[in-house]
Order: sequence, then C-alpha cells, then structure tokens
Amino acid sequence: MSAIDTIELLARSEHRVRILDLLCENGTLEKHVLGDRIDASRTTIGRNLDALEEQGWISRTNGTCTITRQGKLVAEAFADLVSEVELTDKLRSFMRWVPDDTLDLDLSLLAESKITLAQPGDPYAMINKQVQLIKETEWYRVVLPFTGLHATEAANEQIVGNGAEGELVVEPDIADLYCSAQEYAELLREMVATERLELFAYDGTLPYSLGVFDDTVQIVVAEDDEPRALLETTNETVREWALERYRSYKRHADGFSVS
Repeated sequence: MSAIDTIELLARSEHRVRILDLLCENGTLEKHVLGDRIDASRTTIGRNLDALEEQGWISRTNGTCTITRQGKLVAEAFADLVSEVELTDKLRSFMRWVPDDTLDLDLSLLAESKITLAQPGDPYAMINKQVQLIKETEWYRVVLPFTGLHATEAANEQIVGNGAEGELVVEPDIADLYCSAQEYAELLREMVATERLELFAYDGTLPYSLGVFDDTVQIVVAEDDEPRALLETTNETVREWALERYRSYKRHADGFSVS
C-alpha cells in the first residue's frame, strides 16, 4: 500500500482513526469497550476492525484488540498530518498577507496563537486588540512599517501617565510623519521627554509590524498599509525570535528626535 493509499484508508473513516487513537492510548482494549467509546453500530465497528487487522495495524485475540508497532507508527504519523493540516488552515488567513521568505520561524510554534481579522461588523477588531494590549504593557519593543493615531495615543498614556518604557523602529516615511504631523509630534515629544521612549528610523522596508509587549508577541500584516490580520502569541521561543528580529532591525537604524 502506498502512503497516499494509507492516508486515504484512514481519512475515509473517522471510526478507524478513533479506534487507532484509543488503542494508541491504551495498548489493548476489549471489543465491547471500543463499542462503548465509539458512536457506531457493532457491525460498523467490526467492519473497521477487519480493515485495520488486514493492514497489520491491530491484532485481535479472544475479544480483545491490540495495536501493533506498525499500527502505532501509522496512527502517530496520521495524527501529525492532521495537526499540520489544521495549523495550515488556521494560519491561512494570516500567512496570505506575509511577504515571501520574511517569516523565518517554525510555524508549528504558532499552533496556540490567536488570529484576529477585520470583520464586516467589527472592522476595527485588530486595532482595538492592539490598543488594549498597549494599555496593559509596561515594556515593549516594536518595528512599524505603518502607524495609527489611536495606538500612539494609547502608548502616550502608558509611557507618560503610567511609567511604561518602549522602543520603536520605524520606516523613514513614518519617522517623517512623526516629525511633521502635529497630532503625532505632540504625543511623541511628551513620550521622548520622559526618557522612556527611544525612536529609530530603519534604513529599508519592514515586511510587517512586529512587537514584543511584555510577554506577548504581536505580528500585524497589511496590504498597502491597510492592516489585514493580527497574530498574537505568548510562546517563549517566538518571543526570543521576535526580540532577535527587533535587534537586527535596530542595528540598521539611526536614532531620531521629534522637534
């Protein structure tokens, strides 16, 4: 049997997958116990046990079913495949906006992440989520290819009013905006005056917004500066990766002030 045939044999029957999973967990079970745990008729269970035994994935003796070494390998490999497909489905709405080859990260680390998208009834869902996190953060490091006044106001509240500390690495046009637009310049001058905010202009293009807010990492992807998806995770390995990416951008950036 080819690998594709093996996948098809399991994928066509949730009952076969369930039987293998139960036997992986327990090693050996009596047939009537499998019947109690699987929502199917005795005939259906028997037919699927026959198929699994024919492949050499289980053995049956005196009413008991035991998973074989081959069956355990097949069950574990199939479970891994299902997990990979589920992760791919989960990340699809986020990854479609990530520029090619710019997310050098093991995507399996994002399995527990949360993704927020703009919705017809809630077009500001991503902005509101980011602003709320800023309001709860005492320390952050962020790279920004785009910006927003609402988030800047929240950062001002935290740094000026609540003693938070942060660093921003932005693209040159964002640095120009911060210096030329009065509504931004006033907020940033107040933050810089506390000596708890440092600003850096990156000599290049940033592929997405990447921020470490205390223990949380946020990545915001956009199209033509229009945010499309926000991913959030507290995975420690992702946090270490994000900080290293931040430091690499900062090494190629120059500090600037807002006059």
